[in-house]
Amino acid sequence: MKYYTMIDIGASSGRIMLAEIDNKQLALQEVHRFKNGFNRIDGSDRWDIETIFEEILTGLSKLKALGVTECHLGIDTWAVDCCLIGTDGQLLQLPISYRDERTKDTMEKVAQEIDKETIYAKTGIQFQNFNTLYQLYEEDKDLLARTDKILMIPDYLAYRLTGEMVGEVTNVSSSQMLNLETGEFDKDLLELVGIQAEKDLVQHHGLRAVAGCFEHEVRAVLAKQAGSVIDQIALFGQGPQIDGGVTHWFLLFAHTQKIYELWRTV
Repeated sequence: MKYYTMIDIGASSGRIMLAEIDNKQLALQEVHRFKNGFNRIDGSDRWDIETIFEEILTGLSKLKALGVTECHLGIDTWAVDCCLIGTDGQLLQLPISYRDERTKDTMEKVAQEIDKETIYAKTGIQFQNFNTLYQLYEEDKDLLARTDKILMIPDYLAYRLTGEMVGEVTNVSSSQMLNLETGEFDKDLLELVGIQAEKDLVQHHGLRAVAGCFEHEVRAVLAKQAGSVIDQIALFGQGPQIDGGVTHWFLLFAHTQKIYELWRTV
């Protein structure tokens, strides 16, 4: 029997779903559901990303309690919103929602500096006034100066789980800042929003890129809530090493979507 776990988070709710495939039959089970939404904080509509992360841990604990010993796990959220990370690896501010009105007139401002034809040729992305490009254009420049990495919402959640900062390329492309030719953030667009072009903002990956193993904090929480010892092992494209009864959780990206594999050995 094969198990697939989906962390599916939308603007008003989130859920952890378990899919079982047995004899070519698919069965779905909701493991955990929680409310989501943005709050008005410091003059902006912001996501409570830390509460979302805590709810994910609760869902993973429930999953383990069901006796799931091996599964594929994917994280799905909305696009365009991002988390700004400082040099210490910490979140600089709660992420601002795409529903915040600060960018309602920003496309026109940006078009006066770089025309739409050039932006589209660079990125190939549809013009929407809440794209990451316009959010960062309106962002506090002192805050951007202190930004070391930029992670999209699902990539930030994966970072909190694994400690690895990896940007899944299809989601990062929704920023309207990823250059089609180089596969990296476009230098002209970075300079436009006030970020030094030489900054290595995040490593982008698509097919089978290692995300990493569970962070110590996550392993401790799951061990406490689900009664398992969780070690850290992460190998590219392989399962974990076996060392006498220790439980290993292993995560990697597969295909071109944010898909992880969790391996457990006992």
